[in-house]
Amino acid sequence: MNMKKYTIPTLIAFLLIAFTACKKSEEFVNPNFVCECGALTWEGESFELLAAEYILASDTLPLSRKYYLTSDVRAENETETHSINVSFELDSVDHPIFFVPEDTVAVLVEEINLNNELFPYRQYISTVGVINVNGAIFGGRESISMDLILKEVVNGTPVGFDISFQGNFSVNVE
Repeated sequence: MNMKKYTIPTLIAFLLIAFTACKKSEEFVNPNFVCECGALTWEGESFELLAAEYILASDTLPLSRKYYLTSDVRAENETETHSINVSFELDSVDHPIFFVPEDTVAVLVEEINLNNELFPYRQYISTVGVINVNGAIFGGRESISMDLILKEVVNGTPVGFDISFQGNFSVNVE
């Protein structure tokens, strides 16, 4: 009999705590992966970058860069990962402007869309466009903008319609 006396109040207290402690909040965005370092335009919409990084493209060329960008481009109705990853290499950031394809800058764009069962992974390359560089030759903030036309790549061959692609970002060069 004493056990029922303590069990019912304990159960009521537990339920009250459970109902008041559980509340719907906004979706969590990990602040470690929001760089506030730029944006890209994909399918006509602007998306903030999650990360923008660089490495030296060559140990013998101190002004060379290989850039890596990533952005979450998931639509409201998509539940699975949908991201864009961009990589490209510049031989020297002391040039303020690069023309694609004249300056042989290869921009690779990867789309990972697990919401698309038929084509969850797609690759695109730049066929024409311009990349503007405000290089940080002595260190500091380096800013890059790009306005490109992409084509999807299937079995190594560009196919399909032209896709407009823009982006701007900055990295801190040490």
